[in-house]
Amino acid sequence: AVWLVGPLGLLAGGWWLWQQRTTPPDAAETQAYAPITILLLVGALGAFMLPLLPLILFNVQTGGLWSVLSRNAQTSYYGVNNADWVGNLAVRWQQWGQMLRGDHFWYLGGVYGNVLAPWLWGVFIGSGLWRWPKVLVGPLLLLLAAFGLSLFTISDLFITHFALLQPVAYGVAGVAGAQWLHSSVTLREQQGKDAKFWLYGRRGIVILLLLVWMVLDVTATVRYHGALNRSGGLADHSDASYHLAYYLRHKGLGAPIALDWGIDAPVRFLSQGSVAPIEIFGYDSVAEPDADFEERLALFLPNPDNVYLLRAEAQTVFRGRRQLFLDAVAEQARTAVLVQTFAQRDGTPLFEVWRAP
Repeated sequence: AVWLVGPLGLLAGGWWLWQQRTTPPDAAETQAYAPITILLLVGALGAFMLPLLPLILFNVQTGGLWSVLSRNAQTSYYGVNNADWVGNLAVRWQQWGQMLRGDHFWYLGGVYGNVLAPWLWGVFIGSGLWRWPKVLVGPLLLLLAAFGLSLFTISDLFITHFALLQPVAYGVAGVAGAQWLHSSVTLREQQGKDAKFWLYGRRGIVILLLLVWMVLDVTATVRYHGALNRSGGLADHSDASYHLAYYLRHKGLGAPIALDWGIDAPVRFLSQGSVAPIEIFGYDSVAEPDADFEERLALFLPNPDNVYLLRAEAQTVFRGRRQLFLDAVAEQARTAVLVQTFAQRDGTPLFEVWRAP
């Protein structure tokens, strides 16, 4: 959201200032732009701030927003060097092609895409800039600014975050396509003998290109649905989450202890809130537990009825918590018991339910 909201505000403000400077004082009323009033300014700022309210409220309540931004400004939470903009650009450029083709949904169980999409996008953008640069330059600048901001992150260069730009990219191509479809022929074309060819021929070409684009996109989508139907999804996107949530809900295990990331939210949602995992693994570091992890764990170990949720060892995200859990149980002369494992459809284990009786 910040990638788009920030550049949009700057572009809109710059556009208004430019119009104010270039509109002649004696311009017709329909050509002039209203001066900024207090009411207009308050309304514009309110509309601009509205989508940022969740971030503002989060920072007011916790003070965490600026803390996270400052702590991860140079090196992100997952280790991305924000000063290495050349390396980050190479990653994003590759992801740009993946995003347009749509071949980044490996977690659905297959990799499919529209191989012509980047070329078709380039044709529409290039031809639009050639014929109607003033129409395309604004939306394209917004897209380029968002792309530039995406080189810097406080988390990681995830393509799932970057793919949020896809509607904007397609929207800019749509603006170019609409110009080709609806703009009248030029004076030179009107004076020629083949005016109808210029008008209807180019529209036919545009419609044909759009149909090719749509057919290839729909084909990839259908293949993805087929792959998902067979695989049930892979890794974090597996339907194993459904089985885990069902198990916990119908066993009456409403407050399991989550010792790794990516378990709480899907279980809470899929159980319709009847299961509310308690996350104690700590977000300070992916590589190792924080100093207070053992203290938090010790609050729950005395109760033998507690259950603990872990990822399978090969799927671990927040490392070190599993071993500390097993060691803490062993120190009390008890044995941790693996009660249930949940796997994706190909048999790869994903989630585990443990007890410490």
